[in-house]
Order: sequence, then C-alpha cells, then structure tokens
Amino acid sequence: YIIKYVTPVFLLIVFIGAFIAPAGGDWTGALQSLLRGDGWNFDSGSIIGKVLHIGYDDTRWFVDGSPTRVFIVDLTRILLLSVFIGIALLIKRAWKNHQSL
Repeated sequence: YIIKYVTPVFLLIVFIGAFIAPAGGDWTGALQSLLRGDGWNFDSGSIIGKVLHIGYDDTRWFVDGSPTRVFIVDLTRILLLSVFIGIALLIKRAWKNHQSL
C-alpha cells in the first residue's frame, strides 16, 4: 500500500513543490497573490525560476561576441533534454521490438 500509493503521491508533491516554489518560500502569500490576480512569483531556485532566469539582470546569450554564463547553462539544459529524449526513444524502440518477438 505504501509503495503503490503513498510514495508516488509524496514524490509528486515534492516535484510540484520544487517546480513552482514561490519567492521566499511564502506559499500562503503566493497563493493569495494568485487568487487576487497578481500572478505567482517564482523563486529563483525553483525549476521554472531557473528556466526563466529569475534573478538574472542580464539574460543575453552573447556579449561582445563572447558567450555568457546564461548561454552555457541554456545550452547544457538543451543537451541534457536531448539526451533524455533520445534515450527514451531508444527504450521505446527496444520495448516495441521485444514485444514483437
């Protein structure tokens, strides 16, 4: 029962919490702000905050022809996502071939 139901729910809650963590960890204030129509202020450490570069003053990829740290981080994320998708497709293909045997 614990492994089948409780653990997946707990992991989902942790993932969602990391994904949309509010600025300053103020969940109540963020929810009130959302209900007022002011939106949700993401924390710079949340997953969305990292993807949207919250907390960075300058999000340009190149300055004077040289790549910035933001460019390197974004390129690394794109590479990791591409590798993940590639591995997932290979697993899908192997599973399909395995089932047809």
